[in-house]
Amino acid sequence: MNSRLCIPVASLWLLSQSFLYSGSSQGTMETLSEETIRFQADWFSNGQFSGFFWADQAGLYHQEGIALEFLPFDYGVDFIDRVGSGEAAFGTAEAHILMDAVARGEPIVALGAVLGTSPAGYIYLEKTGIESAEDLAGKSVGVHNYAEALLPFFVAKAGLPEASVTAVEVKHHVEILLDGEVDLHQGYAIDEMIRLQKMTEEPVNILLFEELGLTMYSMVIYSSKAFVEANPELVTRFMRASAVGWEAAVAAPKIAQLVVNGPFADERVDDSIIEEQIKSLAPFVVQAGRPTLSMSVEKWEAMQRAYLDSGMIETEVDLNSFLYHSWR
Repeated sequence: MNSRLCIPVASLWLLSQSFLYSGSSQGTMETLSEETIRFQADWFSNGQFSGFFWADQAGLYHQEGIALEFLPFDYGVDFIDRVGSGEAAFGTAEAHILMDAVARGEPIVALGAVLGTSPAGYIYLEKTGIESAEDLAGKSVGVHNYAEALLPFFVAKAGLPEASVTAVEVKHHVEILLDGEVDLHQGYAIDEMIRLQKMTEEPVNILLFEELGLTMYSMVIYSSKAFVEANPELVTRFMRASAVGWEAAVAAPKIAQLVVNGPFADERVDDSIIEEQIKSLAPFVVQAGRPTLSMSVEKWEAMQRAYLDSGMIETEVDLNSFLYHSWR
């Protein structure tokens, strides 16, 4: 995506430059000759990608000699294979999906994490009186089929009998909470929770997976091992520009939503929630003591243990070869 917005571009550039020279991230003023690379999204174009979109529209990738083409998500797209095969240079995906892919032989490596903690959890209406994991007893919980293993894991951690909580397989229709079909519904604080709150005057809340005992990164940036080994400097430049883009986007959600709803608009996405989405992303992106997009081996080790214990993954991954930190 090389077209630039006319109205907010000056604001984008100025704010991004303030981040470049504030010491939070380091950039270079020398513009390099551009190399076109592809980025594969793992979900529809919305506020979840605003930092990457900002870096594109503010010219941060251009400053680093990168022309980034965003490949949209669609159902049926094997986004992991697109990156693993080299068709796309970079992408984002959830950690357990990447670890499972590595166990199946996909030649991919994790570069960083957009979200230092996960916004995933179980959404509910506050009137149900739910405040903690112990309150799951006697409740019905809507779960997605790919995460069915997590609910028994959380129930056990809370010291509750497994039979005390009822799992109901659901799709992405969080509005069934309003009809009382389930008491809680799996989703994200940065997406489904916002959409549900728009539908009702009743206060909405979420039990985050982190609070229930599963520490994890979210929106993990990854690439193929071959691409990283052949292009270490390009990887560094991409991650550097992306970090600045993310810091700037969450600092200015009103401007960032113009970027998302402009050249990156997707008719399948409710554009009215984008600004609120970006606001909600801020505490997950920018966290005290964590350089933006960075990861720690210790947290990955804890994640892997929890994934294995819960059944989210079946095979242990060699983290030393899976994690790539050299861009920092």
